[in-house]
Amino acid sequence: MKTEFGKFIFLFPILFSSYIIAQSKTDVFSITRLNINIVINKSTDELNRLWNAKPGFEASVEMPFYYGTIVGGIRFLPYRAKGNIHHNINAAFYFAGWGQKLNLPVSLEWYNGFKVGAFEMTFDGDSLSDEQHHKLQLSAGVSSRMSLYIIHNFMLFVAVDYAAVFTHKRIELFLLSGGISYSFATPIWLKNFLK
Repeated sequence: MKTEFGKFIFLFPILFSSYIIAQSKTDVFSITRLNINIVINKSTDELNRLWNAKPGFEASVEMPFYYGTIVGGIRFLPYRAKGNIHHNINAAFYFAGWGQKLNLPVSLEWYNGFKVGAFEMTFDGDSLSDEQHHKLQLSAGVSSRMSLYIIHNFMLFVAVDYAAVFTHKRIELFLLSGGISYSFATPIWLKNFLK
């Protein structure tokens, strides 16, 4: 019940902002935003009981796309085994997504969206076969982020993510993060290429 309530809390801002904001059609790909952030894994599922989740990082690129924002990037999450029973894991999430932004007072911006992609787990250990060494699974989740303009085109932000990894026994991730963004006008040649 707690998990279902958490999912609703994430999805509500997306539906709410889409409903109340009469957003005009933006200039597609007009602005490029680069994000980089430190990720803290606060999950309590089986994976996090058997491994110690270490801080990771995420890097992403955003652009306006008609009535929202598209995003693509990578999230890296390292896990260290507890004891000698398991192998260490380096997990990478390669994702694409879409979301909505809402401008708030005091130079704040609220973003809500979803991400979907491939979740790759790489296990260390020379004794493992190629199949055991790499695992690739579908993953999807939702994200909420609050950003503050600080100077020129730079922003500081904090974010909360919920993601599910669709392994045989589903992995659920609850992530907190903070980072910095930089926005600039997309070069003409890149806009033409993307269009």
